[in-house]
Amino acid sequence: MVRKIFGSKKIDHDLKKAALVKLNEIDSSDKFGLTSTFCDATIPSLENKKDVWANLFESEEKVSLYKITESCAGFKQISQRELVQEFAEDFFNRIEKIVNTKNPSVSKVYYIYLQPNIEANEKSINRFTSFQKELEGKIERGEQGDGTARLIKWVKDTLNDLNEKKIARALSQEYLANAAKL
Repeated sequence: MVRKIFGSKKIDHDLKKAALVKLNEIDSSDKFGLTSTFCDATIPSLENKKDVWANLFESEEKVSLYKITESCAGFKQISQRELVQEFAEDFFNRIEKIVNTKNPSVSKVYYIYLQPNIEANEKSINRFTSFQKELEGKIERGEQGDGTARLIKWVKDTLNDLNEKKIARALSQEYLANAAKL
């Protein structure tokens, strides 16, 4: 419940903090720390998103997989798509380095949670297609890192998902249009 509260633009930040304090009174386990990390990443402001993004991509601090997962999950909220779209191009600029320098289980969390795949439209599909071609070109030129082939596989999976979502959306719209005629 507290996680949803933190993502809201309609609830005052002081009330959100009070809810988190109350939760900590009830549960002071490690799980609370993860919830707090998620909530911090969920705050719906561009400044906060920039801070979380910088921390994820630029911090040299050793952080647990659980904490990275909570930060990434909190960062990208569908209700905040206009905020997270600000980071779409930077994702493509930075993800290959993450995949090539971090443990595969860590880099997959970055990819899965932070990929700009909320909108299943032509622009998103074209950007992922372009990124795939860019990565494949690096392999052809021998410029790839250890994780580049793995990243290409993930991009192909994303493209399949985006195309399925696009087709499903079109079918739903067609169905609704026909149902309205009845």
